[in-house]
Amino acid sequence: MNIAFLSTAFLNTMKESTSITLVSLARALMNRGHTVVIITNKKKGLPPFERIWDVPIYRFFNGRILGPI
Repeated sequence: MNIAFLSTAFLNTMKESTSITLVSLARALMNRGHTVVIITNKKKGLPPFERIWDVPIYRFFNGRILGPI
């Protein structure tokens, strides 16, 4: 299965709990054979694409992913 996580809370370092949790979940799903990516906001000083623990992270939008819910 192809899975994309959309996160506005994916932060600058792997020390924050959101980053650790999301990447850990993505890795667990990848270990079960799924294709997983994380899509998040652009961050100044961070690349638009990188791999963290083999999980692809795309940073290519500014602002909110979703409107008011």
